[in-house]
Amino acid sequence: MNGLERGGISVNESGVKSIQLSSAWLKVTSLLLSHHLVPQVIEALRVESCGWPSLDAQYMMLRILRHCESYPLSIKYHRLLLKVMVDDIEKLGAEVADDLMECVVEAYSTPLPCGSDSDVAHYSYTIPKGSVPIKGWSYNEEGQEKDTILVPLRVLRDDNLVGMKTWEAGFLLAELCFACSPKLFAGKRILELGAGIGSTACLLSHALSEAVPESIVLTDFAEVILENLEYNVDICTNACQYMKGKIITQYCDWRSILTPEDIPENMVPADVTLIADCTYSEDIIDHVLRTIACIITSSKSHASSTMLKKQHMTEEDEEGDDLLLHIHERHGPIALLACTHRSDETFAHLQRELLRMPICCKDISDWANQQIKGGLLSFGNRERIQTYCIYSESE
Repeated sequence: MNGLERGGISVNESGVKSIQLSSAWLKVTSLLLSHHLVPQVIEALRVESCGWPSLDAQYMMLRILRHCESYPLSIKYHRLLLKVMVDDIEKLGAEVADDLMECVVEAYSTPLPCGSDSDVAHYSYTIPKGSVPIKGWSYNEEGQEKDTILVPLRVLRDDNLVGMKTWEAGFLLAELCFACSPKLFAGKRILELGAGIGSTACLLSHALSEAVPESIVLTDFAEVILENLEYNVDICTNACQYMKGKIITQYCDWRSILTPEDIPENMVPADVTLIADCTYSEDIIDHVLRTIACIITSSKSHASSTMLKKQHMTEEDEEGDDLLLHIHERHGPIALLACTHRSDETFAHLQRELLRMPICCKDISDWANQQIKGGLLSFGNRERIQTYCIYSESE
C-alpha cells in the first residue's frame, strides 16, 4: 500500500489541518504549499514512490490543492503550477485526469484581483505533530509515513514592504526553538521584534502544547503589517486553543527607543526575545541592536525575570543540547538573533556593532546547526544564516 492509498489531509475539531503521508508525498506537499519554484515541485513529484503521472497521483495532487480553498495560493503561482503539471503529464505520454482539467479551466477563468491585493497568498508549512523539543525529523527519510500539521500564513508577494514577506532566518529561528528545552518557554514571556508575518512565533506556537508560555508579544511598526500579523495570529490561535489570549501584537518603532525607559510597557520583562532578518541595512542594525540591549537591560531589572539558578556554566553546559536554557538560568533574559549574510559590507557592519554592544553576544551558529541537523523546513540560504545569543552577564 503506498502513500496515496493510506495518506491524506484531515481537519480536527480545532481546525488544525493534519497530514499523514509518505515521505515523498510530504515533500511534494511542503514544496507546493510554501510556493517553492514549480520545477522543484515537479522534480519531487517524479520520485518513483509518488507514482507520477498516474491518475492516482494526479488525484492526490488535487486533494492537496483542496487545502488551498481555505488558504489560497497566489493565483499566478496556482495557474503556473497547473499548466506545468498538465504539460509534464502530456510530455510523459499519460492521460490527464478530467478533474485536473476542470481545475485548470477554473483557475484560468478566475480574474486576477486588482490593486494592492493582486498577489496576496497563503504560504502553508508542514511541521511535525508534538511539543518541544522536536529533533531528528526529516521528510527525506524514505519508506516512513509522517504525521504532521499545516501552518498557514498570509503574505503579500512582490511587494516592497519587508514585513509582508517570508524571510529565511525566521524559519531557521523557529527550527532552533523547536529543538530547545520546554523549560525555555513554559510560563515565560516571549517577545519578537520585527515579527512581520509572524512566521517564527506562529510556527513555534504549534509546538508549545506542553510548554505554554505566559505570553508572546509580536511587534512591528507599519499599520498594514500589524493588520496582517493579527490575521495570522487569529489563524494560529484558532488552531492552537492553548494559545488563546496569549499572543498579542504591539506597535514598536526601534528608532524611538534610546534608553530602557523607552520600551513600551507590555514588551518587558521579556524572558526570551526573538529577532530574525532585521539586520538588512546598516541604519536598521544600529536601531535594532540598541533596542535589544534596552530590552535585556530593562527585563533584567525586573526581579521576576532574574531567577538565576546556576552559579556557573560547565564545559558540558557550553556544548550541550540545553545551552540556551543554561545561559538563561545563569544570566536571565536572553535574545536570539538570526540574520542572513546577504551583503559583505552590511554583515561586516553587523559584526562590528555586535562587538560594541554593552552586553554579551555569543555566536551560536555552529551549535544551532548541530541542534537543527538539516532542519524541519525547506528554505534557501540556510548556510548563510548566522545565529547569536545576546544576554547581560551576571556578576
